[in-house]
Amino acid sequence: MRIGIFGVELLSTNYGCAALGISQLKFLEEVCTKNNVEIEYYIFSNDDINKISNIKKILDIKSNIEIKGLINFKGGLKGWKKISSEINKCDYIIDLTYGDSFSDIYGFKNFLIYTIPKLITIYNQKCLIIAPQTIGPYQKFITKIMAKKVLKKAKFICVRDEKSLKLAKDLSQRDDMLLTSDLAMELPYQKKEINNEKFNVGINVSDLLYTNTNEENKNKYGIVINYKELVKKIIDKFSNEKYQIHLITHVFSRDDTKGEFALAKKIHEEYPNTILAPKFDSPIEAKNYMSGLDLFFGARMHATMGAFSSGVPIIPTSYSRKFEGLYGSLGYNYGINLRETTVEEAMKHIDYCLENYDKVEYDRKKAFDEALKRNENYHKLLEKIIDKGK
Repeated sequence: MRIGIFGVELLSTNYGCAALGISQLKFLEEVCTKNNVEIEYYIFSNDDINKISNIKKILDIKSNIEIKGLINFKGGLKGWKKISSEINKCDYIIDLTYGDSFSDIYGFKNFLIYTIPKLITIYNQKCLIIAPQTIGPYQKFITKIMAKKVLKKAKFICVRDEKSLKLAKDLSQRDDMLLTSDLAMELPYQKKEINNEKFNVGINVSDLLYTNTNEENKNKYGIVINYKELVKKIIDKFSNEKYQIHLITHVFSRDDTKGEFALAKKIHEEYPNTILAPKFDSPIEAKNYMSGLDLFFGARMHATMGAFSSGVPIIPTSYSRKFEGLYGSLGYNYGINLRETTVEEAMKHIDYCLENYDKVEYDRKKAFDEALKRNENYHKLLEKIIDKGK
């Protein structure tokens, strides 16, 4: 059986994208091993086939993996025909759209690049599986129309929160969708112990939000809070002998002078009492590190998820409804919504979380158990598909 996978990048330096891809392969391998089925993977990404051996080793993947290119507008009709030909060689197409990119919040061009393969799959009458992800929002009329067509024609649709479920149902008029959680909740890791007697606090700072002006953040994301001021207030709050702050990067640039790691280094220079976490080689390595913390703040959702799913209470700093959608769906409502709050209100919320730390941890465990329970829906769907294709 040949399965094509879109919307992932196993070697991405955005470890959220990589975590999704690795977790999707983990799910498929578990199902195939259980059902004694041989699979070949076509992964449509920019990954280097010569560098994925470590991932195959971690997941014990014996199946053959081929890397196929992404659609390119410069390739014109020839490029479309090529990707159509590769899709036709697959029995099933699974599309994760990088978790949150089946939307136009990142621009119309991105939406087209990620939606056209879905439409080609439908046109070719191949089985399209919309894997667990956020659906929408859609700000433009044309993107809403295209999304509606995909949602009506896809064979299976899985969403990771109730807000996405409602939007997808409203657009498609279907009631056969699966409510799951995020696949990266089950990214493998090894528990790390941090050898100090302090309360260890991890902070993941978004370079985009931090370096943008307040006006830019407001126009692009609807953010009303002064994000830079909030970050500094959080660091100041935990800069004493009781706490140890860890600056953690989850999205890396290939140039160390740019991006979030460069920003973390700059903040570390301003606050030398902090620990600058190293450049991780994979999202699994990042999750290993975060598992040793006591509390985690994050602007990257999959960074917060790495901590959350390894036993660490989190306070997400949310710039998008995907945060409230995912965690709110699980009954975990301890995030700071940057689109609705002030710095003063955010700091009061942090005080509340610290004062009620045991309750926050109890709610985290309960929410994580619910996430695993919901992901069983996706496991069962994959088993049904694999069994049918045997």
